[in-house]
Amino acid sequence: MRAEAAKSTSAAAAIDAAMARLARDEEAGRRALSGCYDAARAARDDEAARLAAAGMLLWKCLYDHCAQRMDATTQARIAAHANDFLRRGGASPAWQARPSVTVRAEAEGILVRAGRELAIDVNGGGESLMSRFNRTLAALAAALACVATAEAAQAASPTWITLDDDAYALLRGLDAGTTPSASRTLVMSAPGGLRDVLSVHAVAVDAAVLPRLSQAVHDSLHHCGGYMVHASLAEAKEALSRIDAAPAAAPSYAIDNQATVNDLLPHIDEGKVLASIQRLSDYRNRYYASSTGVAASDWLAQAWALLGRNRSDVSVRQVTHAWPQKSVVLTIRGTTAPDEIVVIGGHLDSIAGGKLAKAPGADDDASGIASLAEVARTLIQSGYQPKRTIEFMAYAAEEEGLLGSADIARDYATQGRNVVGVLQLDMTNYMGSIDDIYVITDFTNAAQNAFLHDLASAYLPTLAIGETRCGYACSDHASWNSRGYIASFPFESGFGEDNPYIHTKEDTLDKSGNVATHAAKFSRLALAYAVELGSD
Repeated sequence: MRAEAAKSTSAAAAIDAAMARLARDEEAGRRALSGCYDAARAARDDEAARLAAAGMLLWKCLYDHCAQRMDATTQARIAAHANDFLRRGGASPAWQARPSVTVRAEAEGILVRAGRELAIDVNGGGESLMSRFNRTLAALAAALACVATAEAAQAASPTWITLDDDAYALLRGLDAGTTPSASRTLVMSAPGGLRDVLSVHAVAVDAAVLPRLSQAVHDSLHHCGGYMVHASLAEAKEALSRIDAAPAAAPSYAIDNQATVNDLLPHIDEGKVLASIQRLSDYRNRYYASSTGVAASDWLAQAWALLGRNRSDVSVRQVTHAWPQKSVVLTIRGTTAPDEIVVIGGHLDSIAGGKLAKAPGADDDASGIASLAEVARTLIQSGYQPKRTIEFMAYAAEEEGLLGSADIARDYATQGRNVVGVLQLDMTNYMGSIDDIYVITDFTNAAQNAFLHDLASAYLPTLAIGETRCGYACSDHASWNSRGYIASFPFESGFGEDNPYIHTKEDTLDKSGNVATHAAKFSRLALAYAVELGSD
């Protein structure tokens, strides 16, 4: 019995030491964790209990110690292997949504469900359930210490990103040795008919640098993203080549559905926009790797499914990514041209420093989701049936490099899906400038931008429409633009005059006067956009 106790104590000490190393040395810790799944794969052909324990250990690392120190790619790799271990061990990966449950208590249940015949009576000579679990963890503890192996794997598989001059300067501040593998110099349109010259670069980086780069972009450039993650250098170069490429075929931008649009516009309900913003911002945060970020996605999917429950042409799906939070897509299927798709999107996640930080994200971007959700509600409840398919998208993980929208746009491009137009709503409820709506002119489609001006003139003549710029990869429209799709981004203010509280715990509804007056303007513009494009 004393021997078993000693083994348990030794195993626990080994795990604690490995975890302490991760917490103490961030750089080594990140690399250790990014490589530990490789070492843990040695358990694949072992007994089910060992596999389940391996999954538990990886999720324990991810949630209890390291999520705030890892880039999204590393988190995704670890999560995928953790779930694989749990599945192969006969356990459900549902534990990931309940990180507050103690790992040992949960492990006991997993081992029992896996059908292991383990004696619980130590005095009777059998091995206790917990000592068996501790022994398994001890065998896996070495995986957490395999820094050298992880460093070699990391060096062999760099993360490729594209970013503009401003973000690249920030990256150089974090890693002075960074050099581009490819660059493109562009002449971009600027507000007032001006032109600007800038470069976009494809760069190989250590994935561990990306969270710090994201934070630097937030702090210094005051916008989201700032870079796009790519699967390879070839994909990054392809994104560079498509930045200013003309679309293969632009749709008609004739304004010829006045009766329908004018009939629907009065049904936009500012109170419902306000209620949606409040509901989403009630979550402590909607961080893409947090349990509340997962819960927010699940709630939105349920709310949208309820909205379309009486329409056979309306469907709702969640898009599974390699991280916990899912994107949500509501589809109104077209009647005569269902393979032609109009996309209206915004991002679901929020950020203010990590998965535990308070980040209500009322403006960034509960407001955009609320604005587009009100368009969906109005169209569905009115009985409007578009000729083209209209999809409303709430993207996961925008704040960490446009990850969710990049996944979806990549998938649509691979399938050859015909997306005729994309509208991005990211921050709609803070009126920081004199005009009502500002159309982003850089890294967007000039013809569709002009269409937005025309829609406002035709249907919302009391609104003043301005122009501004936000830089490369500043929101999810960039994921579509980089794939050659037509994309536009109407914004709440002139850039630099937008909500100063974003990415902090102070991004709350009171900063917009506890009303949704400004956000409802975007709902009306997006409704006109949806009907005019959707009815052709």
